[in-house]
Amino acid sequence: MLNHHKSTFYLRILVSTFLRVKMSIAKSILETLIDKTNDEFINILKDYHTQYRKKDTSYKEVLHNHIGHMKRYFNSFTPSINFSSVKSYLDFGCSDGVKSLAIGQILNIEEENIYGIDIKNESNFVNFFEYDGINIPDNLKVKKFDMVTCLQVLHHVDSAYLQNILIDLVSMISDHGFLILRDHDCFSNWMKILVDLQHLFYSIDTEHIMPVKLYKSKNEWKEIFSDLGLTLVSEFAENNDPTGGFFMVFQKK
Repeated sequence: MLNHHKSTFYLRILVSTFLRVKMSIAKSILETLIDKTNDEFINILKDYHTQYRKKDTSYKEVLHNHIGHMKRYFNSFTPSINFSSVKSYLDFGCSDGVKSLAIGQILNIEEENIYGIDIKNESNFVNFFEYDGINIPDNLKVKKFDMVTCLQVLHHVDSAYLQNILIDLVSMISDHGFLILRDHDCFSNWMKILVDLQHLFYSIDTEHIMPVKLYKSKNEWKEIFSDLGLTLVSEFAENNDPTGGFFMVFQKK
């Protein structure tokens, strides 16, 4: 499975991040995985996960970490963007809603104006709407939001439903409102493999299987949202992310 220098270098970063260990330890771990079959690779990685991974158990600690991470990201956006106008916010693919709440606190949004939508209700922290992965509920579509975020979620949407979902999301953004996209830059087959591996690690860590259904490049995402009438106002790549992670901010003008 690991058979050349480039693969081991990027996988070292993924393993280091996944297990929260130093790069030197990640290198030693990967040396034990060379020439293993896929099943052996996964089983050995699970064993290392049990040994090394220390999960956050405190809600306050998780919220604090999200606030720290997201503040760094928001500080990387173009300074001229005025997020002070954002008074209502929808997080598409909110999961447990803690990250949504963190972003709301960073932007000083009242909690009653923070909304989340996902395919499974795991949230006690935002106004939650459940959907079937195909259609956004009608009672949510009638609302308007100053900001919508899609953070590492659109690649899980079935391609047959993507266009309609994005049309609905854009229609829910108020005039001059924002859409923030975070995703992988899948510009090559090699990048697709890395994204699949990252999601394998994620499924081991969370025990949630979330298949990747869309492999789009950063430029393809730009074109999709441009065709929907949004203007790109800021973008940056995430440093040291082997899966080409990036942020884009679009505005509805």
